[in-house]
This record gives sequence, C-alpha cells and structure tokens, in this order.
Amino acid sequence: MEEEDDIFNGLGIAVSLEEREDLDGLESNISDEDLGRRNTIVNLLEDWGLLKIIDVEDSKEPTVSLAKMKIIPHREKNNWELVPKYHIGRKK
Repeated sequence: MEEEDDIFNGLGIAVSLEEREDLDGLESNISDEDLGRRNTIVNLLEDWGLLKIIDVEDSKEPTVSLAKMKIIPHREKNNWELVPKYHIGRKK
C-alpha cells in the first residue's frame, strides 16, 4: 500500500485545459497562447517557491504577458465566483 500512496514521488504535472481534454481522449485545439498561459503560471509558481520545474527549457517559451491573466489573491477568493471549465475524467 505504501508504494501506491507514493506513486508520484512528489512529482506532478501542469497542463492546460486543452491538454487535459487531449489526455481524456477528447477533441482539443491547443494554441501557442494556451501553452504560454500554462508556462507563465508554472514559472510564477516556481518564482513563488511553490514548485520546482524539472525541465526548465520546456517552460521558457512561449509565455504570455501578465496583463492577459488575472491573479486572484487567496484573501480575495470569496469575492469571486470561481467556475471550473473542466472536470478531470468527465466525458463531454
């Protein structure tokens, strides 16, 4: 059982909405902007000390301007209605 609990050995994966659809076998159209948003988010999380990027080259390009993203501070999350666009494993 211990082996199953540690299946990722502390590793995870960051994917965009379109990449998740692709992983679930659904049709997806991933753009450079989608990849740029994913890379920008991953780079920010590393800057903030929340994760360690294993293959830094994969997250360098493309990226997007922070002006194209909205970052909500945790203390303000109750002021927003956060609606997921995708549920992992759910077929459309």
